Amino acid sequence: TVGGAFSVALLCSGLLAPRVGARIDRVGGRRLMTAGSVAVASLLFALSRVESATTLYLIYGGLGAAMACTLYEPTFVVLTHAFRANPRRAITLVTLFGGLAGTIFWPLTQALIGWLGWRDTLVTLAAINLLVAAPLHALLVPDLGADGRSQSEKALPPRADAATTAPDAGAAATPSDPTE
Repeated sequence: TVGGAFSVALLCSGLLAPRVGARIDRVGGRRLMTAGSVAVASLLFALSRVESATTLYLIYGGLGAAMACTLYEPTFVVLTHAFRANPRRAITLVTLFGGLAGTIFWPLTQALIGWLGWRDTLVTLAAINLLVAAPLHALLVPDLGADGRSQSEKALPPRADAATTAPDAGAAATPSDPTE
C-alpha cells in the first residue's frame, strides 16, 4: 500500500514538474518553493495521523505536488537562473550535498522511528520542513523581476545569442591554412 501511494506521489510530481519549471521561469522560485515546503510540512503532519488507505493515497498525491515544488527539478531551474553564467558548478554542489543529506537522513530517520515511533517521526520531519526548509527557501531563493531575470542575473551582461557566437559554417567545415 505504501509503495503504491509513493508511486502516486512520483506520478503527481512528474506530471506537475513541467508546469512548476515554467512558473519558476516566469516569476522565480521563492514563493513556489516556500509554499512547497509549507505543504510538505502540513502533509507530513497529516500523514502522521492517517487512518485509511484512501487518505494515505490522497496525502501522497499532495506530497507529490509538493515534491514537484521542492526537490531537484525546481532547484535546478532556480540555480540556472541564479547562476546564469555557470550553473553547472552550483548544480553539481547541490547534487553532491543532496546525496550526502540522504546518507545522513536515512539513518537519522530510522533512529527517530526507533526512538519516537513512525507517527512522531513524521511530526518531527514536518517541523524540520516548516522551521528550516521553508525559511531557507523564503530567504535564499531568488524571485525574478518583471524582466524575467533575478537580481544576480541583472549584474551579468546579457546572454549572447547563439547566432552571434556560433562559428561561421564555412570556417568550421574547412581547416585554416597558415600559409594563405
